Amino acid sequence: MIATDRQPYRPITAAAVISLLLLSNAARSQSSDAPIVAEVITSGNRITPKAQIIGQLKTRPGQPFSEANAREDVQKLKESGAFADVRVRTQNTTDHKVIVIIDLAELPSLVREIVYKGAKGKSNSDLEALTGLKRGVPLNPIANQLACRSIEEKYKEDGHFYVRVTLEEGDKIGETRVVFNITEGPEVKIKHIEFVGQSDWVNSMPGFSSFGGRLRQQIVSGRAHLGIGGTFDPRKLDEDVSKLLEYYRNLGYLNARINPELVPSSDFSCVTIVFHIDEGPRFKVGHVEVKGNKQYSEEYLRKMILLRADEPFDNKIAQADVKSIQNLYGYQGERVHVQQNIIQTSDPGKVNIVYQINEMQPVRIRRINIVGNEHTRENIILRVLGLYEGQVLMWPEVENAEKRLAALQYFENSPDKGRPTIMVMDTDDPNYKDIIVTVRETTTGSFMLGLGVNSDSGLTGNIVLNERNFDITRFPRSIDDLLSGDAFRGGGQEFRIEAAPGTTLQRYTATWRDPAIFDSKWGLAVSGYFFQRIYNEYDEDRVGTRISLSRRLNRFWNLSETLRVEGVDVYNPTFGTPPSIAGYAGWSDLIGFRTGLTRDTRDSYLRPTSGSLLDLGFEQVTGAYAYPNLSADFKKFFTIWDRRDGSGKQVLSLRSNVQWTGDNTPVYDRLYAGGFQSLRGFAFRGVGPFVGPFNTGGDFAFLNTIEYQIPVLANDKFFVVAFCDNGTVESKVDLHNYRVSVGFGFRVVTPITGPVPLAFDFAFPLVQAPGDIRQIFAFYVGFGGGGGY
Repeated sequence: MIATDRQPYRPITAAAVISLLLLSNAARSQSSDAPIVAEVITSGNRITPKAQIIGQLKTRPGQPFSEANAREDVQKLKESGAFADVRVRTQNTTDHKVIVIIDLAELPSLVREIVYKGAKGKSNSDLEALTGLKRGVPLNPIANQLACRSIEEKYKEDGHFYVRVTLEEGDKIGETRVVFNITEGPEVKIKHIEFVGQSDWVNSMPGFSSFGGRLRQQIVSGRAHLGIGGTFDPRKLDEDVSKLLEYYRNLGYLNARINPELVPSSDFSCVTIVFHIDEGPRFKVGHVEVKGNKQYSEEYLRKMILLRADEPFDNKIAQADVKSIQNLYGYQGERVHVQQNIIQTSDPGKVNIVYQINEMQPVRIRRINIVGNEHTRENIILRVLGLYEGQVLMWPEVENAEKRLAALQYFENSPDKGRPTIMVMDTDDPNYKDIIVTVRETTTGSFMLGLGVNSDSGLTGNIVLNERNFDITRFPRSIDDLLSGDAFRGGGQEFRIEAAPGTTLQRYTATWRDPAIFDSKWGLAVSGYFFQRIYNEYDEDRVGTRISLSRRLNRFWNLSETLRVEGVDVYNPTFGTPPSIAGYAGWSDLIGFRTGLTRDTRDSYLRPTSGSLLDLGFEQVTGAYAYPNLSADFKKFFTIWDRRDGSGKQVLSLRSNVQWTGDNTPVYDRLYAGGFQSLRGFAFRGVGPFVGPFNTGGDFAFLNTIEYQIPVLANDKFFVVAFCDNGTVESKVDLHNYRVSVGFGFRVVTPITGPVPLAFDFAFPLVQAPGDIRQIFAFYVGFGGGGGY
């Protein structure tokens, strides 16, 4: 017998045959009753193609629909890993068939790789930070296309004007790679900027070429210098056109048109920008109207309007008129809205100006809320505001208060970081408004290092530690309080320590100042100092303190009382010095009491173009020597000519100084002249009564200057000056030895030296006295830098 794996034969019983027949009949019966599948529809599949899905299904068109097959199809699609959810539903047709709808919730394809082909000037990390794309996130073709544009814009911003970025992969659903193809192109520099079609009035000054024209100062783009800067950014070109149009239209060229042209170099590494200018006519004012005024008559308002008929339209003047009308109402507590409308007329080249006035009722201030002052005490801000709860709200003072807060330099004041703002808010009472003052603290401490050299005192260093928002009462409560900068801060005071070592002059000072002591109208300043100076005749040391109490009487006038307590040491007298100098050798103590009165109407501290400064003082000194000192200093500034846009002001300045001191005045407090900012053409202390080669100093000084300053460049950073200095220093009130010198010079403002210009003067004495020391060249050069804390 042979062994086998087959099952042993078993005969089919009658029962088994009957069972098979019953199952077969049941299957035939079920198949005949099931509806036929007319169509299979997929819904929600954006990534996976329909054909790929249908190919996996048992449910197919033309076959009977089976619930069991549908369940298997759902399970199979879920196991594919492409779908988060799969559901089947049916829809009957009119011919007794069924439409099978498969609803799909796709899982998105993920980014597995990001490639930046051709990126040489930027790292992958920089580009990923720019596009925001990361591996492992769902692929989004639209976001990838936007990333292409972002890369192009960044390259163009950095000067690659001809950059092209395309998307090789990642623009189709289902892909897993994002591939950028970057053609950087050369970094394009601006070689030249030219203006074509402009009139001569836009030049820097009459007779000069357009090389330094005012148009160049209006635009943002700038050309490269020695390969530095001048990166071409096409976005700035649109801004340049807007600024030029605004410049022209503000000056009355209302129909001006600007068309920029780009002229590339042969290798496309440089570009010349040509602005084609069609100025059109300069419109004149037809007539000026005032409408909507009820409180004041039109005749009264016209008196304060500077825009005149038949004169060229100037938007700067028109805006000043709007401001004047608003201030007239606002200082009476009345709010007014003034709209300036420019209406072209049928008369060619003329426009009518209408000031439309909307008057509103006066209101009072209910509450003042201050936000953002982390260090500065609230009372410091309130006293600067000049606004008080319960007072009638003078609307112009809102803007003035914002300017005063900004001038404190305690708070951020820039377009990027914000500036002090004052909002006037409605209340539930229409007769009252709330004031919300918003500030953001900024760095008020600074540490500066500087170096200066001038013809009067040689080479001098400068080390300054300064806190503009000092609080002498805010002692540190902990080490953290001291290290964080919270201590000694927020009181609106100033504390300054300065060290200025030099070759012939050394100066060391410490000063504390409170402009409103105890929140009053009085200011207090206390300083201690040590000076050391080497003169031709002797060496001198001074150590002392000054205490000054001041009171601002109004916008222009200021009164002060100053106590000077000082010790002076005169030593190392030069061999042969006369007794009038050598007799004061040694130490002497002084106490001086000075009363000062100042009137200042200058429009600028650094470069005034109008206004005047009057400084009157009388000091009585006692101690080792008793003597009076009387002084009067007056400066007056006139703008003789300026450009149409108000820049390029040519300024005539006059100065006169008179001083007299008593007969008992020691040599170190006598009067001298000569040198920079004195009588140029003569050396420092090179004018005065002389005994042999030694200047003994005078009891009377009368010094005058006439100076004319002309800006040469359109940016008002380079000036030429012509001047005549004249005066005398005498041993008594006399004009016996009157000196006269004439000369010329230059003033240069640079970013390195800050707002104080470099000064170079050449002066030639026409009239001099015996013993005077001539010096043709005088100058001042200063450099500084530092940081805040």
